[in-house]
Amino acid sequence: MEGDEDAGLLGSTGLSGSQRLHREGDATREAGSPVEPMTPVDSPSAISVARLKSSLRIAVLGSGTGSNFAAILDAIRSGTLHAEVTLALTDEPTSTFLTLAQSHHLPTAIIDCGPHPLRTTEASQQAIHDHLLAARPDVIVLAGFMRILKDPSLTAFADRIVNVHPSLLPNFKGRHAVRDALASGQTTTGCTVHLVIPEIDAGRILAQAPVPILPTDTESTLHTRIKQTEHTLLPQVLSTWHTP
Repeated sequence: MEGDEDAGLLGSTGLSGSQRLHREGDATREAGSPVEPMTPVDSPSAISVARLKSSLRIAVLGSGTGSNFAAILDAIRSGTLHAEVTLALTDEPTSTFLTLAQSHHLPTAIIDCGPHPLRTTEASQQAIHDHLLAARPDVIVLAGFMRILKDPSLTAFADRIVNVHPSLLPNFKGRHAVRDALASGQTTTGCTVHLVIPEIDAGRILAQAPVPILPTDTESTLHTRIKQTEHTLLPQVLSTWHTP
């Protein structure tokens, strides 16, 4: 996404009618409104300036395979998301997420978050914050980032950090959402894009999409189908993100 090939591919799309969407406030107004050109509209420079001004700046944090990150890159490349990635930050130097970012020549950062696999040190929280400030994102996406993000980032970027969770929140919060949904006996689960606040999986819901639980499902097969739905839902939410 950033750079070279991907950052210049811009476009827009609407939200799918097949998904249950919760649009609230400015965060879900249509982005990419026309920009008044400073030179004639048929001028290549005018077109370039208009595109750059409508481009959403995204910072992505991830720890694993980066499948949602890949979905964002695909949306930019296909022209359905007006955006550029200004930072790809990870706590896992051997992750596929990092490899993906490097293959697209994006700005990257690797943070040593300390020995605990889920928590972060105070110094690493500050380092994350410093990298985010330098990247100047309009929105920050937690795409499989396995650490708990805290202040100073939560305060500095309030209402601009989003997470994707593999359930229809408020049902099945936490790390074992797919397993819990499967064990519940329910016939439907799904995924949720929500704002990040200090309380885990409790921020304002921006969009949700249902996924049926099949009688033959295992945790793995169900999670795979949920991820496929996430890959559509997350770029759609970002495509309607309003930047003041």
